[in-house]
Amino acid sequence: MKLKYTLSVFVLIAFFFTGYSQPQAVTFNYTGSVQTWTVPPCVFTINVIVAGAKGGGANGGSGARISAPLNVTPGQILNIYVGGMGTQGNASGGWNGGGTGFASNNGNVAYSSWGGGGASDIRIGGVALANRVIVGGGGGGRSGGSSPVCGGASNCNNGAAGCNTYGQGGQGGTQVAGGAGGTPWAGTPPGGSPGTLGNGGQAGLWQTASGGGGGGGYYGGGGGGNDGCCTGANGGGGGGAGSSLVPAGGTCLAANNTNHGYVTINFQAGGINVTATNGGPYCAGNTITLSATAGATTYSWTGPNGFTSNLQNPTIPNATPLDSGTYTLNYTTPNCNGTATTLVVVNTPINPIFSAIPSICNNGAVPGLPAGSNNNPSITGTWSPQVISSAIVGTQTYVFTPSPNFCANPANLNVTILPNEVPTFNQIMPLCINDNPPALPNPSTNPTAYTGTWSPPNVVTNAAGIFTYNFTPTAGQCAVPTTMDITVLNYTNPTFQQIGPLCQFTTGVNLPLSSTNVVPINGTWSPPNINTQVPSTNVYNFTPAPFQCAATGTMTITINPLIIPQFTQLPLVCQGDVPPTFPLVSNNNPGIVGTWNPPTIDGLTPDTVTYFFTPGPNQCADSVTMDVTVVPAMPPAFVADTLSGCNPLMVNFSTVPIPNANYSWVWNGNQIGIGSQIDYMFTSAGCHDITLNYELFGCLETTTYASYICMENYPNTTFTANPNVLSSTSETINFTNTTMGGVSYVWDYGDSQTSTVFEEEHFYNGITENILVSLTATTLLGCATTYEVSLPVISDPIYYVPNSFTPDEDEHNQLWYPVFTTGFDPYNFNLSVYNRWGEVIWESNDASKGWDGSYGTDGRMVQAGMYTWIIRYSNKETDEKKVITGFVNVLR
Repeated sequence: MKLKYTLSVFVLIAFFFTGYSQPQAVTFNYTGSVQTWTVPPCVFTINVIVAGAKGGGANGGSGARISAPLNVTPGQILNIYVGGMGTQGNASGGWNGGGTGFASNNGNVAYSSWGGGGASDIRIGGVALANRVIVGGGGGGRSGGSSPVCGGASNCNNGAAGCNTYGQGGQGGTQVAGGAGGTPWAGTPPGGSPGTLGNGGQAGLWQTASGGGGGGGYYGGGGGGNDGCCTGANGGGGGGAGSSLVPAGGTCLAANNTNHGYVTINFQAGGINVTATNGGPYCAGNTITLSATAGATTYSWTGPNGFTSNLQNPTIPNATPLDSGTYTLNYTTPNCNGTATTLVVVNTPINPIFSAIPSICNNGAVPGLPAGSNNNPSITGTWSPQVISSAIVGTQTYVFTPSPNFCANPANLNVTILPNEVPTFNQIMPLCINDNPPALPNPSTNPTAYTGTWSPPNVVTNAAGIFTYNFTPTAGQCAVPTTMDITVLNYTNPTFQQIGPLCQFTTGVNLPLSSTNVVPINGTWSPPNINTQVPSTNVYNFTPAPFQCAATGTMTITINPLIIPQFTQLPLVCQGDVPPTFPLVSNNNPGIVGTWNPPTIDGLTPDTVTYFFTPGPNQCADSVTMDVTVVPAMPPAFVADTLSGCNPLMVNFSTVPIPNANYSWVWNGNQIGIGSQIDYMFTSAGCHDITLNYELFGCLETTTYASYICMENYPNTTFTANPNVLSSTSETINFTNTTMGGVSYVWDYGDSQTSTVFEEEHFYNGITENILVSLTATTLLGCATTYEVSLPVISDPIYYVPNSFTPDEDEHNQLWYPVFTTGFDPYNFNLSVYNRWGEVIWESNDASKGWDGSYGTDGRMVQAGMYTWIIRYSNKETDEKKVITGFVNVLR
């Protein structure tokens, strides 16, 4: 079924091919934008003419004209770029690659330079410069200044250079690079810019004599160089021309075009007219019909959603929006193959939109259902039911069915029929006779407020009784008439049960909120609460609440002073002692009788407990409290930093202190310190009992640690040696241990040998010096002392005295001196040398100092010969004096 759908934009694209076979030509002139041309069916070769635009100015360079055949494909799209001529001033480059000139800045327009002409080209497969298949180069622009010169002409391959003046002309583009920019006169920057692929370089800028812009081309020409000298004089160089791109088989006319560029396409066309169409637009669910005109020998359709068919006129049932798009028909004819397309539109059904109909009163007047929807364009159709009924309260649904020519869904419209409500109002409370009458309420308090009129229209209070007022709703509201009864009352005096007298600080007594009348009267008091804090007599005033028609009232209340019970504070209780009992009568006169809570003291649990006294009734006395403390019976624990050691022994005792507690420390029946921490020096060996006494608020506790501190006396370490001297270098000594109080021993025999035996003999070998022997004795608690004995070595001295030497100032045997190895006292030593006349020629008290053969204060050397020496020394151990003599021979 074919539908007319007025809400969609329908685009129908078809290609028509008619039978013909004759030459045709299409010319594209300059427009300043890209133009396209689609290759017709059965056309595979075209001949094109591409002419570049002339450079700006009277003597701007002419553009090149290129002719060439091109191979194409039917349906192929060619992008046509037609170059524009250069203009004068800023932004003056011709469209499609012309380089710009520049305007003069002194107001003389004639001095402004001209832009280069744009190239003309054809691009296949895209619009990038790389897609160009043929290019006609544009000419260079005329220079500026008082002496303008020509721009270069575009030739067949390479563009010509611009003319030179003070500024150099730009160079022409080549087949591989843009033309170089012209250099400025006198080297003053900036000079012309070089051309690039497709674009001419911009002119060199100067105040009044800029260069000309380079022409566009396959490669653009360079911009002309500027005049770098003077204002308003001379001129810049002309712009170079762009190069051309000549395809194989093409020809070129250099410097041929003197206007805007152009492109001409010549082709031979022929074929049969075949058209592709469809019956759309369609609504989803319809059947798509595709149609092709007769004349083709075969038909082949392809389309969206994977569609293919070889029928001339195929169909697609149950269409969806996925079937929308371009369908392509490929066909064959006796002359050639061809292609046609048609655009199919499948619309999604839209939802009709209607304005809501306001609620209608039950059995009220009804509006008509809308003839069309709010959509644009409006959707028409039919309703079921056809008219609105207000006979039944509730929500009624009316179904809209769109007309067949709309691609739209059915829609529902709900209409609410409201019940006729009874208006409700806030009730006017009973009024007192002759009160100011309130206004009758209007509108009502219903969720939908209703307005109307009252009869009578005003409240009257000049008489007591119950009066009825009638409310009539305004027409057009879903409401019915109603009434309100208003009561007008006479005045009544309130009565109350008398309060008090009360005790001071009494709580929980409140003024009554309503009177004791047969009909209670509610109201408020001033002051609102009874003040029992201060003994006094106060008047409280009662004000009735509105609408009770009651008079004011008063009540006088007396507050008697409150007596504070007085008790003697109970003493501290030591934990475990029998606690005292609480007195049941206070010390006041007269005494106040009451009870305690808790009633008795718990003397077994250390704590401070608050006990509460509650007076008996009718005594106007206050409650009081008494705190009773049970002091904990806590035997103190303590520690010492040292439990054992040697006599004397310093010990630190400490316990964790309890606030307010007193501590005393006892040893051997004597107090040795007070406080939670003490230091004490013990001077008696043995194990000692330590006692700590603890007193807290009169409660005493004691802790004794038996044999807590143990200490020993240091041992009396002694020994004897037999013999007690070493008379030779190798000898055995017997050592006897005479120590008292030691249990372990360490001997150090002075020759790097040690032992832990009680006593033994020890063999010494190779001893030449005195030996210090020590014995260390240690008790069980580690108390140790050391005793030392020195064993002297008693032996004859061992010495050697040379009998000659050679003090001849060579490196050998220059000094003479005796060598003692042991047995002499170096501090009791004297060496004298005598000549043959018995004179002392050299003397020394240092056994390590040698004689060099000199004598006298001036150090003269003695003659060679024999000299007598005498050595006087003492034995190291016995101090025995010794004298030895001999001769020494001085050799030269």
